Amino acid sequence: MKPEVVFRVDAGEGIGLGHLRRCLALAQALKREGAEITLATQRPREISGFVKGRYPVVTIPKQGLGREPAWFQKKWKHRAPGLLITDRYELTPAYFKALRRFIPAVVMIDDEARLASFPVDGIINYNVHALTLPYQKAHARLWLGPRYALIHDDFLKWRRKKTSAKACRKLLVSLGGFAPQKASDKVECALHFLRQSRRLDLVRLAGKKGSVAGLMAAADMALSAGGVTSYELACLGIPSVLVIRARNQEPIARKFAAYGAAVNAGWLDRLSAARLSSEIEKLMADGKKRARLARKARFLVDGKGAQRLARELMTTYFRRKK
Repeated sequence: MKPEVVFRVDAGEGIGLGHLRRCLALAQALKREGAEITLATQRPREISGFVKGRYPVVTIPKQGLGREPAWFQKKWKHRAPGLLITDRYELTPAYFKALRRFIPAVVMIDDEARLASFPVDGIINYNVHALTLPYQKAHARLWLGPRYALIHDDFLKWRRKKTSAKACRKLLVSLGGFAPQKASDKVECALHFLRQSRRLDLVRLAGKKGSVAGLMAAADMALSAGGVTSYELACLGIPSVLVIRARNQEPIARKFAAYGAAVNAGWLDRLSAARLSSEIEKLMADGKKRARLARKARFLVDGKGAQRLARELMTTYFRRKK
């Protein structure tokens, strides 16, 4: 019987798609290592639309997070999954303690180390700032830093060995899934300003499902929110201007800029359309800087994090028991 891994993940309005995309990257890698995958969610319609039948999707009743562990225990009453991986910020220490009473291993995907305690078996935080976070208080196995960046392996096929410093025309625009209209309007206004000074071909990710690696790789540079997409762009070697739309994106954008792997334009809601347009224009006009950013970004994110992590998870929680 194959080892079973369950992902607890949501996606949709107010949450975005980043949590789901990184879980699917890890799910694919675990499946190739021999695991059987199930997704458990309160948002089955949104999840199923992206999964497209690749994995079973089970619906968690919307009855409050505190009652979820009892639901998991009832759902898997005959045989608990060997590993449960969670990716949701609102889960509490009490939630994890309840799960660990009947699930052999519980691992959380985290971004901010906000919990007062970490009663889990493992913590995954692949962000560039992860090593600076207070995980010392966690008595858990740690997988930290971009070495474990959860990127679908389709991106490896499109990874560039070198980024050209020549003319820049194709601009990828990605604000993340379910971007609010106000943010979209500001970006559209900035692009309007930009078109007045140069010819511009736009590549948009909004609404795209399935693999987007090839679409992203066609761009010369990108304007992106500082979430999951920023790691995918780094892997591809696409120079980027990052904007911040949520609290968890701020340290990502700052660290990418500090490493010289992207331009941090700051909080989108504090930028004028003219200022945003200027930030994009400056990078489009500077071929040497684009090539330098892309080189450092590729070095930071090698695109093999999901494969690497899947092997280590299987060894830690399944294969060592043989």
